[in-house]
Amino acid sequence: MKPTTLILMSLSAAIPLTFGIYSWLNREAAPIQMDSRAAILKEIQSTAELTTARYTGDVTVTLTQDNQIWGVSTGTSTLVYTGRGEVRAGLDWSQVTLDGEVVQLPPVKLLDSKVDVTQSNVAVYNPAWFSDPKLANKLQDQAQREALKRLLVSACQSNLIQHARLNAKTKIVTKLPPKFQVVQSPPGECR
Repeated sequence: MKPTTLILMSLSAAIPLTFGIYSWLNREAAPIQMDSRAAILKEIQSTAELTTARYTGDVTVTLTQDNQIWGVSTGTSTLVYTGRGEVRAGLDWSQVTLDGEVVQLPPVKLLDSKVDVTQSNVAVYNPAWFSDPKLANKLQDQAQREALKRLLVSACQSNLIQHARLNAKTKIVTKLPPKFQVVQSPPGECR
């Protein structure tokens, strides 16, 4: 047998085998069939939370503090902080109830809020004369807390809770068999 014939025969056998392995690895998983309502409730409650909406924003906080020595002002220290953060809203799965074929969703609420310190920074710090060396850290901590408060206000003003509520039902309906009805509670407060 010629070497080229041997190579062609090897390739002709390897290509279908490779395609078969690729197809097997990339197959779609069959949907899980659950007939028991208890099993469905257990599956739903196995996850602590479901995030259905996120708000990401930037805020700028300017803080000043008057520096005094023996009642005499030596100037004002100024810190400008640019903060980036995220607020998540969604459902607490432990509060989902199942009555027959009706799934009752709990109120959507804020799940988490944080300032990302890796994406935030002190843009400007101008200390007053004879200011406390620890003042910059104190002002930065205060600015981070204020940035978080402002992010929460912005998230609530952007209707984060309403967006999360709309997305919640859609996400739940796609995970359940068609015979189940999903009922939502009124939205929780945005705070």
